[in-house]
Amino acid sequence: MISIIVPVYNVENYLETCIHSIQRQSDVLWELILVDDGSTDQSGAICDLYAEQDNRIFVIHKRNGGSSSARNAGIKQARGEFLLFVDSDDFLIEGILVKLYRASRENNADVVCTGVILYYSEDFQTPVYLLESSIKMTGKDAFSRMLLREDLDSNSWGKLYKRSFFENIQFPENVIFEDILVTYRVLLQCDCVVHLGIPGYFYRIREDSITGSSFSSKYYANTEQAWQLYQIIRKDYPDLEVRGRLFYLDRIVYNLHKLAQSENLNDHRLYYDRLIAEWKKNWRLFFRSSFFTVSTKLWMLLIIFKLYKPMRKVKKIWGK
Repeated sequence: MISIIVPVYNVENYLETCIHSIQRQSDVLWELILVDDGSTDQSGAICDLYAEQDNRIFVIHKRNGGSSSARNAGIKQARGEFLLFVDSDDFLIEGILVKLYRASRENNADVVCTGVILYYSEDFQTPVYLLESSIKMTGKDAFSRMLLREDLDSNSWGKLYKRSFFENIQFPENVIFEDILVTYRVLLQCDCVVHLGIPGYFYRIREDSITGSSFSSKYYANTEQAWQLYQIIRKDYPDLEVRGRLFYLDRIVYNLHKLAQSENLNDHRLYYDRLIAEWKKNWRLFFRSSFFTVSTKLWMLLIIFKLYKPMRKVKKIWGK
């Protein structure tokens, strides 16, 4: 059985699409665990309705504790040999579940990944992490690719895991970007990771989501966790040191970009200055590396020369 764990919090407009995409998965045994994380809209009632109609669906109602807390609660109840995490505003491509399962069985794979479709709207979608054909790799190779987002990333959703990996691993609670310190621990324990190469997961882009919202102190975890991972790489995997540094640098640039566009930059001035100082230590690597696009490098120049106010004006004129 595959246990599919979906954290649910105030997603009444998207939840049914997510559940329907799972119900359409056939030719493989699955259970769906909906973890209502203290929703204040109709999400909890929607969960209960589907559980009443489908005996493969189970609901956990709990106090709000964040997506990590919800995933941990789901893992405790899961009965399957495999785990699949799906965010409640996202949805699966029909038929992908059996393909993930067969790839795991045929290759004795510990983790199976798919490509992703970034879903902005029905008319605007962008596929990422696609390959011409499926590939097999070691866990360390997969980890190395993850660092620079070469065909896969650090997100826990959209990957089929052997449940046994989560007997001693939990998602860190009360932070965002929590996947970083979980995915790497799993991958580095894997003997075999398979990437199907085909898309299997729709990731919905929402302005009102946590990662689409304005800057707050929660974002500090983005660079702090990347720094922790970089220190582990330096100590235990020195051959991946440059990749680890680029991963850390990428998280710095992401937060600087988001801060520069935020109207509340002065509320985070000390953190902003610290990120600038860290970036300056690595500016040569930043400009020399092909990992960062030309547009990203141009944005950083604007930030360094304190042209972020004109950036905001341009953003308002051109739209988000």
